[in-house]
Amino acid sequence: MTPEKRTVGPVAPPEGGATGSEFETLYRANAKSALLYVRSKGVPEQDAPEIVAAAFASIWSRWQTAGAPEEPRPYLFAVLRHQTVNYWRECAQQARRIVDSVDETDFVQSGWDFTDSVELAAQLRDLLRRLPQRQAQVVVMRLVMGLPTHVIANQLGISKGAVRTHLAAAKKSLAHDMRPSISPRKAFE
Repeated sequence: MTPEKRTVGPVAPPEGGATGSEFETLYRANAKSALLYVRSKGVPEQDAPEIVAAAFASIWSRWQTAGAPEEPRPYLFAVLRHQTVNYWRECAQQARRIVDSVDETDFVQSGWDFTDSVELAAQLRDLLRRLPQRQAQVVVMRLVMGLPTHVIANQLGISKGAVRTHLAAAKKSLAHDMRPSISPRKAFE
């Protein structure tokens, strides 16, 4: 699950620029490296083109109103950095919203094989809400959103080891608080 999708087409220079313009030259020379840059920041492959397209659209808009930046390439990568930070901020906010609004159907729809009843899902929701915020975020991002460790680390601005530590602490806390008949082990595998 990724942040809500923006309606942005494939990565291509915006319409309206003259052929051979500075903007088109910037785009053609940097589109691939821009995509690689965004991917290197942990953005999933399916979302990276949208971030690049949004960055080029932002630059195009600035180009039309204020003219070309003095140094277009560094400006492009500054815009890409900001767009990527905004993407991860949206992901973190989405994880917080999920933690705050978890209900029984979230657990049932997530595919966890140990959620057989609405009562059990309600118990899991209550247990999740008792975890410290960071542990709850990590658990939701891993188990509900299905994100890998390195992506969670990038989104939350912590190391991969910290993600594993939060998951282990949450597992220990949940195992302690759960009825003996519920095993959280399967959820964390």
